[in-house]
Amino acid sequence: MDIGKCVYYVSQGLFFVILKIVFRLEIKGKENIPSQCPAILVVNYTSLLDPFVVTCCTNRIIHWLVAIWVFRIKPFSFFAKRIPFFKVEPGKGSNKEALKEARRLLKQERIIGVFSEGRLSRNGKLNTFLSGAAYLGLKSKPPIIPLYINDVYNVSGYENNFLKLPKICVIIREKFFLNGVYNPVYKDDIALGSEYIRDRIAILKNSSLRNKYIPKRR
Repeated sequence: MDIGKCVYYVSQGLFFVILKIVFRLEIKGKENIPSQCPAILVVNYTSLLDPFVVTCCTNRIIHWLVAIWVFRIKPFSFFAKRIPFFKVEPGKGSNKEALKEARRLLKQERIIGVFSEGRLSRNGKLNTFLSGAAYLGLKSKPPIIPLYINDVYNVSGYENNFLKLPKICVIIREKFFLNGVYNPVYKDDIALGSEYIRDRIAILKNSSLRNKYIPKRR
């Protein structure tokens, strides 16, 4: 095992212990992430903790689409290039190389992680979703798995009470496909695909608020 993967798995174990003890991390629907085969994990984005939270949801390595400024942090850049993670500029439309590399890894049956909002939500509401996940879903045709993380935005300090840290709960829904629904040739269809993905995350958000989520039975 190379040093990047070693650091990833050691960090994953550390994250899990900290999140479990400090924030009482709960993961619902973990079985919906496949143990093998390609997949795209699409997640809402409310805190800098979110990537660490999602990392704890599967034993598989997640290859994230990461904002380019993060790679300027040298220790992270050394690690990220070895996983690898992919540099993107959210909303700039100049991410062809990153998406090309992500498609290559999907062919190798890897998992790609995407925060489709592209920026933090400071109030817990969903922002407009960018096109990366829909593009990959249409071009490479892997299953898309929606995840919703609730209450994490409180941890970031926007509504945080140090003496009463919120419980972090991740809800993972069953996979779906965009293949056959939209056409990757047309930009309008990619936009519709992004909106469709956002709607799936919104369903999880609403079910979380109603506290009526029932994990998938086998």
